Amino acid sequence: MRRRLVPLGIVLGAAALRLWRLGAVPPGFQFDEAHNAIDAARIVQGARPLFLPENGGREALLSYAHALLLGGLGLDHPVLALRLTSAFVGVLTVAAVLAGIGRWTGDRGLGRLAGAVLAVMYAHVHFSRYGIRTIVAPLWAMIVVGAWWGAVGGVGDMRAAGGGGARAMDGERGAGVVGAMVVGVALAAAAWSHPTGRLLPMILVGHVLWRAGVTRGRSVRGDAKALGIAGATAVALFAPVGLYFLRHPEQFTGHASDVGLAAVAAAHHGGNLAAALGAQLAAVAGAFFVAGDPSTFHNLPYRPLLDPVAGLAFLIGVGIAAGTLIGRGRWAARWREHAVLGALWLVVGLVPTVLSDRAPNFSRSTAALPVIALLVALGLRAIARRVPPAAARARARAGAIAVVIALSAAFTAHDYFRSFARDPQVYYSYDVEKLDALAALRARAAEASVYLAPVWATHATIDYLNRIAVEAAVDEASADFMSYVDDPDYAGRIIDASGETGSSDDGGTTTRIGRLDARRTIVYPDDGRDVVVAMPAREAEKTGWAAEVRSFLEGAPATSERVDDAQGNPMLELLRVPAAAFGDLAPPTDAPLEPAVWTQLRFGGAIELVGYTAGTARPGDALPLTLVWRALEPTPANLTVFVHLLGPDDVNWGQDDREPGQASYRTMDWQGGEVIIDAYRPVLDAAASGEVRLCLGWYDGATGTRLTTTDGQDAFCPRPIAIEGR
Repeated sequence: MRRRLVPLGIVLGAAALRLWRLGAVPPGFQFDEAHNAIDAARIVQGARPLFLPENGGREALLSYAHALLLGGLGLDHPVLALRLTSAFVGVLTVAAVLAGIGRWTGDRGLGRLAGAVLAVMYAHVHFSRYGIRTIVAPLWAMIVVGAWWGAVGGVGDMRAAGGGGARAMDGERGAGVVGAMVVGVALAAAAWSHPTGRLLPMILVGHVLWRAGVTRGRSVRGDAKALGIAGATAVALFAPVGLYFLRHPEQFTGHASDVGLAAVAAAHHGGNLAAALGAQLAAVAGAFFVAGDPSTFHNLPYRPLLDPVAGLAFLIGVGIAAGTLIGRGRWAARWREHAVLGALWLVVGLVPTVLSDRAPNFSRSTAALPVIALLVALGLRAIARRVPPAAARARARAGAIAVVIALSAAFTAHDYFRSFARDPQVYYSYDVEKLDALAALRARAAEASVYLAPVWATHATIDYLNRIAVEAAVDEASADFMSYVDDPDYAGRIIDASGETGSSDDGGTTTRIGRLDARRTIVYPDDGRDVVVAMPAREAEKTGWAAEVRSFLEGAPATSERVDDAQGNPMLELLRVPAAAFGDLAPPTDAPLEPAVWTQLRFGGAIELVGYTAGTARPGDALPLTLVWRALEPTPANLTVFVHLLGPDDVNWGQDDREPGQASYRTMDWQGGEVIIDAYRPVLDAAASGEVRLCLGWYDGATGTRLTTTDGQDAFCPRPIAIEGR
């Protein structure tokens, strides 16, 4: 009875490590998670993608799993939905390893031990708490190997007349077919889930070739049948995305070629592939005991894959496996095929990180984690067998193993929940900084109209919380998922999964922060409130953003403010433009941002040209032109402004065609009543002289169709502008 409770205890322990403080460690809402949340939200809303080309290109299967939880919890719970999905897959993988290794080896105790090792392994715990796709790789790898063994069995079990092939006994044929079909399903699912899934067939092919050599060809018939059934099943299930890749081959190879060994050689080894491969192999070998993945995305930086106790057991397990591969005794012969299959699994699982950049990249080697856990388990069992003989020897061995597993769990818990959680870089890696920025901007949105530069406004974390979650947000904050770990000062800036900072006092929904490149454009909602424009502080300093915005405002008053992040570093640069600078937007011109010339001309009934201000026209120079638009009603498409400088006989002397706000504030985003002040700088031909005619208007970039004015014209051409000499 107690033995039956051991697997349950292992699974519950795995669940505890993967679920405790799931929304707080890691903190924030990391941009890869946010990209996945955006994709899942699209699926919830009706999209059915075969592949996700954004963010480097990603397989879609896990996004459908994310969508199931996101749809049930609500779009304002993305962090919980994504991380719960990973945690569930992680716990399921521990259970699969526990059962699969036991069945594969015929040793349930070894299976339980391998499952326990995986349950407390730092890397697997880490990816089980992080909403990205790599967590599915070890699950599919375990199912592929376990089901394959069930389909073909060991060479010692071949009993068909004349050695006709694997699974030849009548009672086993049906099981072999079913096992092969399960292999095919898992292969297809792996390829639908993660790039490493494309490599799993190499394990099977290598195993079949080894068996053919050992049996002198007697296994070929049965193995070929099993491989054919598995392959046909996989191809049939993979066909939709396979056809997609045939139509878009660049998406199949694009990301892999960008991060492949050739790119590593070109970037770091003068193009020498052999030198690059040697360095990669050394880095991956050292990852087990010396220095692991340096990225906080994947690891406590540089923490080896295995803690000291597990590392020692792994070395012993590798020694046992190596002895099995090359040994001559009866014991080695009995277990050699298991060792061969395990070795193939380990090599194929590590190939992606060996052949790609930033080795050792733990996110690209997760398919190898179950077989690594198996090797650790072999070593632990060997160590336990050194316990001196005694009446209670079995109990003593079990106790010794339990102590070692508990010690590994303690290492993992300390390194993850304390060291990793407190690493200052985690604050930036997991985009807590972006959440703080959004909270700061929303605090100012209570009494001003706020716009953020695209460099952060389009960042997936802010984009999801500011766009999708705002649409789904309810009156009050849904849960406090985002409090920074062990930082009591952070409590005042708690942000939940909808991006809100606490509940709404007036029962209203959260205000969306606008996206705007304010260097040439400013938007005034005409509501009597000030306008605040924001840029990440480091970008603002690097580009001279504040000076550019002030130059565009042409003397309009603007006060500056710097906002620091939770670690005291500059986070945002803000400029506040008072509502008085926009005036009453009616003649006469008596405010800095009102136009010099008033027109009040409508285009297509949707947009009004309130007026414009034109500067001096000089040959070879840009003509300063500021257009003041008012949004009247929504537009069905994103429209483009054209500004043409025409000479005699409509000769083109210059033009500036673009969407408003450098395409950062497109017309489909315009809200009724808003005033958009947009600067254009068409360069006048150096040979121009006399007068230049300015013509401007709108057109649909997709069709080229122009909007007409209220008097039926497709352009507005005010009186000519005199050209001055240099």
